[in-house]
Amino acid sequence: MAQRRRRVPGGRRHQHLVRFDDAEQTIVAAAAAEAGLTVPHFIAETVLLAVRRRDRLSIADRLALSGQLGAHQRLLRALGNNINQLARTANSTGTVPAEIAPALRAVVNLVDRMGAFLDDLEGLG
Repeated sequence: MAQRRRRVPGGRRHQHLVRFDDAEQTIVAAAAAEAGLTVPHFIAETVLLAVRRRDRLSIADRLALSGQLGAHQRLLRALGNNINQLARTANSTGTVPAEIAPALRAVVNLVDRMGAFLDDLEGLG
């Protein structure tokens, strides 16, 4: 049985109406069930947690971070593709292409940038 919120002296006098479409309802209900909470309890706990933590990371910050992570991911994929092509050339010809050194330096630089980025993220939390 899903856990309800505990009663408080005097009750909770403030009520809000939240509407979901079918897909959103499915997601919220599944998350509440997984947490062992009723949907209203889950919504209340989630909102209160978000508000308590909002000084750590705003929605705008999350979107900016998501964009930066996406850019890093795209660059890493491109570098991986380039290194694969260079390795294929080296395997087929028996010689290592001169372009391998700059490609590997780019990977090292990206890893360093991602490390600094993650360090900055830890400072936000």
